[in-house]
Formats: sequence, C-alpha cells, structure tokens
Amino acid sequence: MHSEHGLSNAARWREINTRIALPEDRERILELRRLGAERAFASVSEGTRIYNALVETRADPVKLDEQLESDHAFVMVATIGGKVVGTAQLEVVDGVGEMSAAATVRPDAGIGSALMRARLELAGEFALSKVWLETDTVNQDGVAHAVRHGFKSVSVRPGRTVPGNSVVRYERDLR
Repeated sequence: MHSEHGLSNAARWREINTRIALPEDRERILELRRLGAERAFASVSEGTRIYNALVETRADPVKLDEQLESDHAFVMVATIGGKVVGTAQLEVVDGVGEMSAAATVRPDAGIGSALMRARLELAGEFALSKVWLETDTVNQDGVAHAVRHGFKSVSVRPGRTVPGNSVVRYERDLR
C-alpha cells in the first residue's frame, strides 16, 4: 500500500528522523498539538465549551514556551524530508520520565512510534528507572499506542471535563 507520496508505510518509516525541537519549530508544534487534541477528543462534540477547553489546553503557547526553555523537559519532533510531522515530550523528574504531548499528522504512519523510540532512547541516556504517561479513554489511539509500546495500566481516575471519560496512567519499567 502506497501513501500520497508514493512510498509504502514501511518505506516512509525509514525516512522518519527525530530530534530535540528547535525554537523555529514552535508554531508547527502548536499546530500539531492542536491537530492531535482535535483527533484525540473527536468523540466530544466539536465546538462545545468542553471540547474547546481540551484543545486549547493541549495547544497552550505559554506552556510550550516553558517546556522549550526547561532544563528537564525535552520537546521532540519527528521529520520527514525536513518537514516537522510529529511532536512529543519527555519530562525528567527524580529519575522518572513523564511522556506527554504526542501529536502527529497521521496516526497510522509510524511517526508516533518513531517518537516513542526516540523518547525511550533519551530516557535510557538519563538512566531513568521508568517512564509513564496518561491518556484519556476517549482517545482510543492513545490507549492502543501505550499498550503497543509495552506500557501497563497502573491506575484509572475519572476524567474531570468529559462525562464518561477516564484517565488511565500507564507505566513502563526501564530496568
């Protein structure tokens, strides 16, 4: 099966590069975070106050600026042909890594997996004992992605803003 660029998904995956984000990536990261939030919360009625708040929280420019300037948060990007096509983050606190803010142009193109591998490699460089992430149950792609990459569910709490939603914490031991 070939993509719009004439490459199979496997061939495109080999062309995905990852790196720490640069200041000039800021606007594209915000755009991707907005797109990712829109996709993750598609089951919440678009245009509602709840939906808008969820999307705005994920694409907060002030929070991104803080992350880009932080000594313990690493915003990463994935590129294909030099174009930023995905973003994700690893925050290192007390020997543990929190993974967050993953968003890609396409959920099925291997971009998220490339970013996951890059964050796990970075976590290894910091000799972290484990990494964790949280995802909303309404974000079925996020749930499947965590499980596919060896994360185990360790706790569930009610979601604060979406009725019927839960937030699941997943962890992966790195020892």
